[in-house]
Amino acid sequence: MIKLPARPKCPVVLKSKKVKNAHRALTRKVAEGKKLSSADFMGKSYWGETKEVLHQYQNGKCCFCERRRDAKAEADVEHFRPRLKVTENPGHSGYWWLAYKWSNLLFSCKLCNSGHKKNRFPMVRNDETCRAATKDHDLSFERPVLINPSLEDPADFIEYDWGSDPSKIFPIGRDPDGRGMQTINILGLATREELHKGRADLLRTLRFAERVVQESMPGQQLYRDAIQQLRRKTDPNQEYLGLAYYYIRCQGLVGLLDD
Repeated sequence: MIKLPARPKCPVVLKSKKVKNAHRALTRKVAEGKKLSSADFMGKSYWGETKEVLHQYQNGKCCFCERRRDAKAEADVEHFRPRLKVTENPGHSGYWWLAYKWSNLLFSCKLCNSGHKKNRFPMVRNDETCRAATKDHDLSFERPVLINPSLEDPADFIEYDWGSDPSKIFPIGRDPDGRGMQTINILGLATREELHKGRADLLRTLRFAERVVQESMPGQQLYRDAIQQLRRKTDPNQEYLGLAYYYIRCQGLVGLLDD
């Protein structure tokens, strides 16, 4: 995971009359004491338009695993706070009032969102007393476990281990509250083979470039090519940037990229 840049402006569609009407319908149904269902959130047009904006904002990459995904076939609009139910609190009706809230939406691959996260949204130390239960509650009192890459820097919570297994690079938690490790576990970031392969491929490239830099003279073409390779691997469009940044910091290569 990486820290996302500042959000672009809210998509026009989320300010449209049809979305406002959809939100009013949710509010009315809840006020009547009726239970919401997934059908209450249908609307392919506004979800599709929102997904396209999120896809561009995140350089086509999942906010959690950092794989590049096709916006139409391989991805979802991820509700950071789940809209319909909360796994950790069966009595909670979900953060339905945030269903169309721009700040609550991210671009995620289907595997991270629908396969792993689903409706998981635990609180630190399982403290349910701080959880917002209605639209009138202040979200700032919550202490979510999951790292929000649009507001927080995942590098404060997650680092990487490439020494335990030569074929795998494991993300590991580093914060005292355990948020990093719990986020990794909820999303399956340390167990999915496709992620291990992608990170291993990246690490091989980074190590090769590092070795060329160490064995070449600064004026040589090989040296310049290796520096360029390292820079390419820190381009915002690249996958697994969290690992790339961490490796470059650990190996003391940051200064080379500034030259």
